[in-house]
This record gives sequence, C-alpha cells and structure tokens, in this order.
Amino acid sequence: MSVESIITENLDVWTSAIKTKSTSGRGSSSKIELYGINKLREMILGLGLSGKLVGGNRELPNDIDEQIEIAKALYSEKQSRRLKEYKIGKPLIHEFEIPKGWRWMRVCQLSDLQTGATPSKAKPEFFGGPYKWLVSGDINRYMIDDCEGRITDKGLANSNCRILKPGTVMIALNGQGKTRATVALLKTEAACNQSLVGITPFDEKLLHPLFLLYALKYRYIEIRNITGQKQRRGLNMGLVAELSIPFPPVDEQKNIVTKIDELMILCDQLESQTEASIEAHQTLVKS
Repeated sequence: MSVESIITENLDVWTSAIKTKSTSGRGSSSKIELYGINKLREMILGLGLSGKLVGGNRELPNDIDEQIEIAKALYSEKQSRRLKEYKIGKPLIHEFEIPKGWRWMRVCQLSDLQTGATPSKAKPEFFGGPYKWLVSGDINRYMIDDCEGRITDKGLANSNCRILKPGTVMIALNGQGKTRATVALLKTEAACNQSLVGITPFDEKLLHPLFLLYALKYRYIEIRNITGQKQRRGLNMGLVAELSIPFPPVDEQKNIVTKIDELMILCDQLESQTEASIEAHQTLVKS
C-alpha cells in the first residue's frame, strides 16, 4: 500500500483507537489517551526519517566528509576549545533502511555535546541573575524559550555551566516518569544543570536542528531501553554521543521537517475534533 492509502483509507481506525490511561501518577486529568492518533504521529516521524514521506531522495555530496571536518574545525575555533573525542562502537539503536544516497551517522560526528552543572546552593549570590538555567523538568516544554531557573555571573563562573545557543537540541539524561530521553529544542540562550545534555550541530547547513530533534524524538523508547525501562539508571553523555541518526542532504532534511510539521498540525486538529466528539458523546450519555 502507498503511504497515502495507509493513512487516509484507515483514518477511522486512527481516530477511534482509544486507550484508558493509568490512574496512578501525575499528569493530565484526562482518563483516555487517543492512542491511534499518537501512533499516527509516530508513523509520520518514521516515514519522514526513512525517506518515504517526501520525494527527492537527494544524495549526499562526494565531499561530505571534508565538509563535516571543516565545519567541526570552525566550530571548535569559534568555541575556543578542543572538542571531546568519542569512541564509536556498535550501534546502540537499530539502523533501519534509508535511501541509498543517505548515510547513518552518530550524534557526535555532526554535533557538539555539552552538559551543565548546579552551582552551590549554599551560595545565594549564584542564583537569581540574568542567565536562564534549565533543569530536567523544563524539557517537557518541547520548544524552550524561557524557564524559571536563573543564575548569576558568579554562578556561571564558579560551576561547569556553559551558555548554550538557540538551535541546540536538549535531551534529558534522567528524571522522574517519562522525562529520561525526552528531547526539546532550545529557542533562547541558556545554561543547564547536569541532568541535561545540549546537542549543537557544528553547522546548521549540514544538520538541521529540527531534523535532529525529530530523529531523537522518534527513537524515544529505544533510547530509554539502552539503560532499561524499569531501572532507574540514567543515560550519560557517552551514550548520547553514540546515538545513530539518518543523515540526508540538508535540503532533504528541510523538506522532511516541513512535511512533518504540516502533518503534525493536521494531527493536532484531528485530536481536538476527536476529543470534542468524545466529550459530546459522554455528556449526552450522562444526560
């Protein structure tokens, strides 16, 4: 079946698949989960990242390795520091089939990884300053343009915190509930604590931040499984560095991101309409 027919001819299935939520834990007060629409979102991401959502399938240029090395050197020079080197072993997550002209890469081959720290809480002068400071709970904002945490110049200078730039993809190393392996895009300058890692592409002309975000978001369960779903062990920077992502040419990445965004908006509308329909039905039954 074509991608179009898988989605459109089975739309009633996507919208009608509903699951009762667990009554334990914190979160939304809603007792149902629109399971089918959530799986539809997941499928859209998977189709995009495997090159089946948009046409084109452009091939990476022959000198792509040289372009990456140049971008890495320029980024390192701009940061005024030597970037950490990572050993690359066997893939930690499954590398599915991608178009011939693409390549599987590891996160550390295309981007810089930085974590942060918590300034000494015994020093009140370290907090309340002008610099935004993220903690694991902020990752649930998905698009981060602000946060409650603030640190001062002294807090920044007396800790391992670094200011991360907009376009950095944040991933949670640990945290309660579903937080571990959750990703978000940083839309503002901010530092972070040690429970988060910021992933900054060496050059957005090679790796689009939103494409990176979607590539990691799609593998959420697999990334969590690296350290176990039920265990309380967190991820670490070395594991994040070795995560595999599909790597098409950047123009293809942009086309995929545009199409995913377009379909996600439609999924949001479908979700709203379905929730309204369910609510109306429940109200009618109760009445």
